[in-house]
Amino acid sequence: MPRNEEKKAFMGIGRLCVVLVIALLLAWFLLPVFRGIVNIGNAAGILLCSFALWLAGYPGAAGCLSSLWGHPGGKVLLSAASLALGAFLVFGAVMSCLMAAAIHRPPKENGTVVILGCQVKGTQPSLMLTKRLEAAKEYLDRNPEAVCIPSGGKGNGELVSEAQAMKAWLVEHGIDENRIYPEAQSRDTVENIRNSKEIMDSEGLPKDMILVSDGFHQYRAGLIAQKQGIEAGAVSAQTPWYTLATYWMREIFALAQEILFH
Repeated sequence: MPRNEEKKAFMGIGRLCVVLVIALLLAWFLLPVFRGIVNIGNAAGILLCSFALWLAGYPGAAGCLSSLWGHPGGKVLLSAASLALGAFLVFGAVMSCLMAAAIHRPPKENGTVVILGCQVKGTQPSLMLTKRLEAAKEYLDRNPEAVCIPSGGKGNGELVSEAQAMKAWLVEHGIDENRIYPEAQSRDTVENIRNSKEIMDSEGLPKDMILVSDGFHQYRAGLIAQKQGIEAGAVSAQTPWYTLATYWMREIFALAQEILFH
């Protein structure tokens, strides 16, 4: 086979591999949609993957961009879009490294476990919240002097507060009720941590705060705690695999908001 044909064949195989990887990533962002999970994370992921798939898989993509570049307005549009996309990718990469490192932030022994609430379905913890409760129970079982603050108010469509649902689950799974101090007023992570710290101080609970949440959330939660003068350890729950890409992407947007506006 002539060298030029070998090169073309190699490039064709390489392009096919890239298209397959992008298609799999696109499917990963789409999966939660079929479970009713739609947010900025999978919306952005689907948009970016669709564009990348068009760019890598459509032979005429380069020609379309070249044609657009030929117009003055097109140059401005493409330049602005390229700068924005580049900045987002760099920011996302840096945040992803910090998020990954925060997953394993070591917790101290026999501290005060603060379980950061998330969705309750009726009166029962959602799958994500159940994973957080399982992680908290494992820590509490290993640290018999530790206590627990399940933190979360009552959201739309929830029949009980997140704190109440978490306490019921913990008691049902063998955690002594006397070790549990529910906090049922908070509406977001900032309030979770602030209100839980107030309970720790008023009840004389162990001073070391241990944040229990999904791994992708630990960096931002730790950042919020630091702004309140708290150095918190982390116990990370296992995020269901099919939602990980969506929530990881959403967290990058949440971190941008946290850094820019808080």
